[in-house]
Amino acid sequence: MGLVHNGPGQHPAVVSGRLYPWPELTESHTLITALGIALLVAVVLSWRAAREHPEAPLGTALVLVSVAHPVAWVVHGYAVWPHIVIPLGVALALMLRGARAAIESPPHDLRQGRRPREA
Repeated sequence: MGLVHNGPGQHPAVVSGRLYPWPELTESHTLITALGIALLVAVVLSWRAAREHPEAPLGTALVLVSVAHPVAWVVHGYAVWPHIVIPLGVALALMLRGARAAIESPPHDLRQGRRPREA
């Protein structure tokens, strides 16, 4: 039940039922598959680029963690937790690899080509 205002100078109308014609969008399995493939490609590319750019696997891991739960929910429904372990494990491995690469790289590599300040 709701109250609809049709515009200035008109009386509001009381309606029952759905307030909006499309209150929710249905999921698209094609889009979910495309996002899954794109995430898989991003994981592989950032894993390979971790030595030179430690920020790549860290960013990919954050995206993977933020997308893993909704995608697992749409694909598997209430059986989310067994299926979310793999993306979370991959995200943890990416974060550890990026952190290890950042620790092992010398400090001049992290300046990204900038000259040091002169005193």
